[in-house]
Amino acid sequence: MATDDDVGQNAPLLFSNNTPTGATSAADASDADAVRREVAEALADPAAAFERYLAQRLGEADAALARGGTSTGGNLTMSPAAAAAHAAGALPPGLLVLVPAMGSGGAERARRQAIFSANLREASALNAAALRDARDKNQNPADAPVYGLTDYSHLTRDEFRRMYLGRPFAQLRDRVDMSDADAEADADAEANADADADADADADADPAEDGRATAAAGADAGVGRRRRLAQADVASLQCRKKLRTFPHSKVEPPAAFDWRDVNGTSYVTPVRNQQGCGACASFAVVVTLEAVSIARALAARGAAAAEGPPVADAVDLAEQDFLDCWDPSTDECEGAMPSWYADRAVCKGVASERDVPYAARDANACAAVARDTLGLEGWFQVPVTDKGLKQSVVHAPVTIAILADGAFSMYRGGVIPCRKTGGARGVDHAVSVVGWDEASFHVKNSWGVRWGDQGYVRLASGCAKGQSALNMLTGGYNVGVTF
Repeated sequence: MATDDDVGQNAPLLFSNNTPTGATSAADASDADAVRREVAEALADPAAAFERYLAQRLGEADAALARGGTSTGGNLTMSPAAAAAHAAGALPPGLLVLVPAMGSGGAERARRQAIFSANLREASALNAAALRDARDKNQNPADAPVYGLTDYSHLTRDEFRRMYLGRPFAQLRDRVDMSDADAEADADAEANADADADADADADADPAEDGRATAAAGADAGVGRRRRLAQADVASLQCRKKLRTFPHSKVEPPAAFDWRDVNGTSYVTPVRNQQGCGACASFAVVVTLEAVSIARALAARGAAAAEGPPVADAVDLAEQDFLDCWDPSTDECEGAMPSWYADRAVCKGVASERDVPYAARDANACAAVARDTLGLEGWFQVPVTDKGLKQSVVHAPVTIAILADGAFSMYRGGVIPCRKTGGARGVDHAVSVVGWDEASFHVKNSWGVRWGDQGYVRLASGCAKGQSALNMLTGGYNVGVTF
């Protein structure tokens, strides 16, 4: 994605007989080729491509407005339709920037087109590099990651980060002590994991710089402890239901598995869109809770479980409930730890979307509505291994933390490859693992269906020691639940 500078230039298996999901199909490869062609054609005439982009994202009327509609005081005004959509929470900030005042002489529109063109060039370069890398490593080119147009192609990296990502998880970790002494042990374990992961990267580091970093880390830890001590009424925010041991260590996961197709039944609801609120942790945890809710509903049907409409179409739990009911002194749109919400769900439950609809903002007012604890028994941290992740996912979808860098916002398909892990300090986005095949994990995101592969991403499995896809196996933040 363009930068601002570019623009100037042991629990049993819940189900044991599952339909495996395979690797890349011919249709997947064809889709990837189509994305690459779309990028190449757009680069051939970026001005026309930007016009099409505007029309697709905002509708013909708002695209015309952005090109030069009625002005007020020298600035273009937002169309009534766009204003109504934004008031209803239907237009996230990333798209909103295309329709308000564009500035005298269309300068802002020209800047947006320049950003769009720069992102196209980066997508094209990434696609070429991914294909070369696959061929050099004798890998299937059809599995190479592919990048292209998404709802975020008119944003710089900095804009995307401000609008769609919360604070890095390392900045959030110490805000609330989830389990007293256990939290300190977890922090120590995570620090050790970070040290191991960073050791090679730091081998050539300047000693003075390393000393400064150590001092800064110590200062940050002190601030975190002070924050925990100053936190008012912490006990009311949690129930400390973290399990002390990993509950699925004896599970032998199958070769492939996906909660979207378990003997023809889906336990995963449609892809959502968090819009311009860093509520990824809430969306990811809700994926898990909705799968549990669907499993309970099907169990209640008994022998008639296969009859009637798909349960996944009827289940819709409230991401907003976690935002509003967690900590009234903070803005949960700035980010949250998945463990906070998993813990709350165990003891306080979660509301339905019908009762607490998503508003893409933290109202800091917990609604007096019915909530369901879904029979949850506790939550646990997922081991930082492929097997540990699979053992957890086969029980229920799992929330993981990743590094959602700029290029990730342009992802359209394929497998994000292994790369050197940078340590847990780098993760800044929560997603949900719903399955795997022999080459990758299947991950549901919360950026809508026009991002990724219909809202999903495949992250490489089987990485060498010290590597993972997007820092997904860094530890400390990946969370599952038991029921």
